Amino acid sequence: KKKKFEGANNKKKKVKGTGSIGNYSNWQKAIPYDSTDLIYPPAEQDALFVTTALLTTPNQTVRVCPGSKDIVKLFGKCTTNSDCPSNVYTADSYGITTGVCGSNKYCEIYGWCPLENSSAPLGIVNNVGNFTVFVKVNVRFAAFGVSRSNLEDRDHNGAPILGYNLFEVNDMLSRATGGKMKNVKLLAKKGAIIAVTSTWNCNLDNGADKCNPTFQFQRLDNSTNSVSLGNPTGTNRRLRKLIGVRFVFVVDGKAGKFSFAALSVTFGAGLAYIGIASFITDIVLERFLPESSKYSKAKNEKISSLTMALSTDRIFEDVDLDTDGEKGEPQTNPTTTNEQPQEPNGTATPQPVAVAQIPVETLNKNQSVELTTSAQLNYMRGDKS
Repeated sequence: KKKKFEGANNKKKKVKGTGSIGNYSNWQKAIPYDSTDLIYPPAEQDALFVTTALLTTPNQTVRVCPGSKDIVKLFGKCTTNSDCPSNVYTADSYGITTGVCGSNKYCEIYGWCPLENSSAPLGIVNNVGNFTVFVKVNVRFAAFGVSRSNLEDRDHNGAPILGYNLFEVNDMLSRATGGKMKNVKLLAKKGAIIAVTSTWNCNLDNGADKCNPTFQFQRLDNSTNSVSLGNPTGTNRRLRKLIGVRFVFVVDGKAGKFSFAALSVTFGAGLAYIGIASFITDIVLERFLPESSKYSKAKNEKISSLTMALSTDRIFEDVDLDTDGEKGEPQTNPTTTNEQPQEPNGTATPQPVAVAQIPVETLNKNQSVELTTSAQLNYMRGDKS
């Protein structure tokens, strides 16, 4: 029997890589991005967001500007000022309405202008699928005093190991989708949420050094995963809408070790269950089944036989039963004698005992057999010697 305990854990992540937006084959026509630009927020508890596409609205300032076609969803196009409500805080954070119909027939907005153009093409980040994610996991099984980590230098070169503590974004996506998506570009415009589970199932009887994790990946979303953020500096800012893959890290597992006490408790409980099971089975068979009466009758049936041992010199009478089970007439045994052979010293020699077996099965239901020996007669006459 192995006693099992859950363990405490913590996780750390670090992403490295370089990407670009623009012409991937011509560096002069591309804008470089590294992990500092594409990981947002830079530090997140048990999660990691890797940007795959972004939309930038530069040089925004706080002022009044004409609305955009996105405002149509809220108020529709306007022809006069009466079509535009005043001092309304829009649900999509475009700003505050001024009550004026703009020159482009959209209600004016007071906020960060120019407004974000949701129909503008997204900038797809090149090479983000080759970014590497270093995952450090520490677990501790306090009940056994065992701490483990996935930082073991298996290759003896001090470098991270792919599949053990280092993973590529493309590989993580492929494993999460069962090989259906092998390149993050396939979902760059929509993003995704992927659960990364490190499982520690350890048999400590084999030694703590054999306790190592396995990693599983699972995609959790079916919708766009995006983050919008701005970097205000006074009355100016650059608005960026980020779309990407969010990795959520989970640690699971248990450790076990042989325990004689747990074995004893389990064994004793098993014996008790066997006794209870037999008792309950009898109750069900005797009381709750259509043929319970037959079972009860068969269980309690009494089978007996009649066996009588008689001494050959004390047979008072013989009983003769025919094959039909009827009682015959008593007959005198002519060979019976009351004389006992004497030993030279005068003591009687015991005679062999004759055994008469009369099975009950040969008797009819209402018949009985009574055998009386001479010893019984002597006792009834008062001779108790």
